[in-house]
Amino acid sequence: MDSQIERFNYSRLTNEMNVDDKIKYLKTVKANLLARAYVHSLIGNLYIKLYNHSGYANEVVKDELLDNYSYEATSSIIPFFKENDLIIRGLLVDDWSRYFNHSWISFTLHNKEYIFDPALNLIVKKQDYEEIFTPDRIGSVSSYRVKTDLLDTLANGKENQDGFIEVNKSNDINSSFYKADMQIKGEAINRKILTLTTKYNQK
Repeated sequence: MDSQIERFNYSRLTNEMNVDDKIKYLKTVKANLLARAYVHSLIGNLYIKLYNHSGYANEVVKDELLDNYSYEATSSIIPFFKENDLIIRGLLVDDWSRYFNHSWISFTLHNKEYIFDPALNLIVKKQDYEEIFTPDRIGSVSSYRVKTDLLDTLANGKENQDGFIEVNKSNDINSSFYKADMQIKGEAINRKILTLTTKYNQK
């Protein structure tokens, strides 16, 4: 009962707190070890190249290097999730009830709903994420669709001199690569992604 009261009181204060404080709070109520291990295992073969850093996805997320790449990160990561999991795109509320554009992943594990936000390095219960950030959902796209479009790009796209293929960035918020300014290369067998390297263009 005490914990429920504490959470309720905190939720009433969130609109008076800055974004950093909200993120810090969510990190204290992070998802259970099983959910976190599940995400880490899914993205183990994704390699991310930034203009000043390169590394496997788990490392780059942990080092919090993706804060300016929420669209690229979610489009790169979601193909490794279950077909019905989603990228959600919309607005998060900041400390003075202003909004900022963002993208995050909603996934289900053992009939429980979670959020993986790679740009903010958060894996939390969906209820906690939505209670703190009160997001306004504008668009979404399924893992299945993004994976299909990514595989088609790998199979049919034209490689540049570095062996990367530019994805078809879109202004449609429900598309696979909405505002995803990135390039990809990788290996796939029988429509299964074995390895993927993504290169995010400098912002």
